[in-house]
Amino acid sequence: MDQKKKLTLLKTSSWLEQAQWRIDNEYWIEKSQKFALRVLVIMDKKKLRKEDVAKQSGISLRKFNKILKGSTNLTLREMCGIQKALDTEILNIIMSKNGKR
Repeated sequence: MDQKKKLTLLKTSSWLEQAQWRIDNEYWIEKSQKFALRVLVIMDKKKLRKEDVAKQSGISLRKFNKILKGSTNLTLREMCGIQKALDTEILNIIMSKNGKR
């Protein structure tokens, strides 16, 4: 098999694997993104910097940036730390069916 065909197969395989991973993990990815969006809205309303929230949450800035992108699987400890830093309750909103109380 020539090099071009190998690269095409690798790209296709990688794309398919990534798509399957997103399908398999859809539930927690959706919750993570909702959590991130809610955090960003609260931070904006309270005029908080991500560096400050990360520090108060006990989370590295690098990890906090991933959380804000909704691209990481959060631990309960991280979620609670963020809630505490923001002085608000987020989890009950995220876990409800329609995102409202």
